[in-house]
Amino acid sequence: MLTDKRIIKTRGKIKNAFMNLVMESDAAEITISDLTEKAGINRSTFYLHYKNIDAVIKDIDEEIQKKIKLCIESLDVYSVYDDIYSVFAKLTEMLNEAPAVKNYILDSSSSLFLIARIKEILYETTVNALKETFPQLDISEVVYPLTFAASGIIDSYVKWAHSDGNVSMESLIETMNSLTQSIFKYINLF
Repeated sequence: MLTDKRIIKTRGKIKNAFMNLVMESDAAEITISDLTEKAGINRSTFYLHYKNIDAVIKDIDEEIQKKIKLCIESLDVYSVYDDIYSVFAKLTEMLNEAPAVKNYILDSSSSLFLIARIKEILYETTVNALKETFPQLDISEVVYPLTFAASGIIDSYVKWAHSDGNVSMESLIETMNSLTQSIFKYINLF
């Protein structure tokens, strides 16, 4: 059912309209009337695809999470922390391909849950890779350093994306590489 191009197109219009509206006002203030007007569809069409606004938000968040998870999982765990450039470059490329998604993640107060989930994805991907690489590793011993590293990487990226451009990506990456290497040395992995 979801492979029907008309369904994909209509849902895409609804999601893009929502991401644009959320830049203008809080998600809680957006009505279905606002959304359908912005998307250029009628209310009955909206209800064919979604039950309510929360369902749209959930769909957007799940779609973005899948894309980011694929992006992060495509990297070797060592690349994630040893070569932060590959993480930032992939995230930047993915976000630049979809400006509405980029604005939603970086500028919307509605995306705080999503940013937290992105941190979890990076953390979980790292833990899974470490379990495979170091089966004897007691994960409980590295929970906090890895949480710190994952949060630091994502928060630094978001902060950098919001910045005025005074710091180059290369400079940020150099700093992040040093910090993450220190964390990995602390937990005696490399």
